[in-house]
Amino acid sequence: MTSRDTEKHQGDLDPELLAKGVIDEESEIPYVHVPITFPNIYGICKHCNRSNSFMNWCLPCISKRFRQRHEDKKWTSGNKIIDEYIVNVQENAGRPSEVVEWIPYERMINIRFFEEEMYIANWMDGYIVEWDYENNNWKRNGIGVEVLLKRIDESCVCARFPGDLLHKIKTQFQLDTWDIIIKSYGITRDPYTGTYFMVMH
Repeated sequence: MTSRDTEKHQGDLDPELLAKGVIDEESEIPYVHVPITFPNIYGICKHCNRSNSFMNWCLPCISKRFRQRHEDKKWTSGNKIIDEYIVNVQENAGRPSEVVEWIPYERMINIRFFEEEMYIANWMDGYIVEWDYENNNWKRNGIGVEVLLKRIDESCVCARFPGDLLHKIKTQFQLDTWDIIIKSYGITRDPYTGTYFMVMH
């Protein structure tokens, strides 16, 4: 194709389609850009009309709710690194099993020693399964579910070693996303000792 042909060819292209990126001006033949979409197997969100990423789970709407609850000071771990990590995971949770929560320690009952650095307890609230649009709150399952509290090394929690804390927490939760080890629900903190624990199934 000569430069004159190229000029003519580019002159024939619709400028609106070029601006939107639907066609490519460098191609000899204009092509239609079709974005990759996934089949709508989980339905459409009632509120934003986008595809759900899981049953009754719209990632954009869920992300907004998680962010709003944190911004409204509904919870804090007392540790900025942990707060930021939890918010980041929540905003990217494509399904309920990927959610990590800040779990108030007072929501744990029947706490008993299990083995070194681990305790067993019952979590009064249970884990998130979806958003309840009518009551504007989370629907939960597993009320009173038995959980394992695994102590997070205190040296990781202090401000001098934020990378160690994040590495330890991320490693545990990334593995748990695929249920390779044990399902993790979130993080809690004993207000009397200041000890942080991962809350696991």
